[in-house]
Amino acid sequence: MIRTKWHCMAITKRASWSGVAAEFVYDADFSAVSNRTTAPTREAKEENAAFWAATPSGAVKLSTIRADHFEVGKDYYLDFTPVES
Repeated sequence: MIRTKWHCMAITKRASWSGVAAEFVYDADFSAVSNRTTAPTREAKEENAAFWAATPSGAVKLSTIRADHFEVGKDYYLDFTPVES
């Protein structure tokens, strides 16, 4: 398993795509944390620096029909685990 840490940069509300039983879709945009990502504590800042040095960088965009899954400004872990075939 590879554990990565991401910072929620923005959430965009848009009309739902067809076939989904919801009026709106929420697109959450994330960027990988870095040693410069704002953190609420010294420990969190040190953890961000460690993740920045050891894991991939990039961007992630997730869509959901629930408005409460993610919050702008918060950090989230994303784990990558290989699927056994």
